[in-house]
Amino acid sequence: MATMVSSLMFLPTASGNRQRCRRSSDASFRHAGTGIASGIRTGIFHLGVTVSAPKRKRGAKQVPSHHCKAELAELAPATSVAYGALLLGGGLFAYARSRSKGSLYGGLSGAALMAVAYYLIQVPATKDLGYALGFGSAFLFTSVFGIRLVATRKLIPSGLLFLLSIIVLAIFYSSFSQQTI
Repeated sequence: MATMVSSLMFLPTASGNRQRCRRSSDASFRHAGTGIASGIRTGIFHLGVTVSAPKRKRGAKQVPSHHCKAELAELAPATSVAYGALLLGGGLFAYARSRSKGSLYGGLSGAALMAVAYYLIQVPATKDLGYALGFGSAFLFTSVFGIRLVATRKLIPSGLLFLLSIIVLAIFYSSFSQQTI
């Protein structure tokens, strides 16, 4: 039989505070997101009532209440937007600082490639092509930043951009390999 447990929860406010939950002393309490919650909202506080699962038997294994099942393929669109913005911002910054036309063209072309990859990923018929374009672009910029790192031996900005490019490359590689299997 299900038990009723009450808890005091703080809702997110305009300042961006995250939701917090004070757990009850009842051993059968589970995370508020896993049960049926209802409550009355007063100001920034939320008095909630959660219907939780029945009590566990002694010696039973505790199962975590929430799992992260996000795959890297789900991160590819957001990664392409963020990486494209980073490339564009970096190219504009380098041009403004040192009048480097190569950095400007590289940033603009990288942002354009990532924007095209983002739009191709959104359409189911061209999703594989979008992952391939994102992977190819990330591979290109990983190579460029790796060459710059070896030539300058400066960890900032070349080393940092090289590391970020490797992470983006891994995300697109994982996304592309999951789609082709």
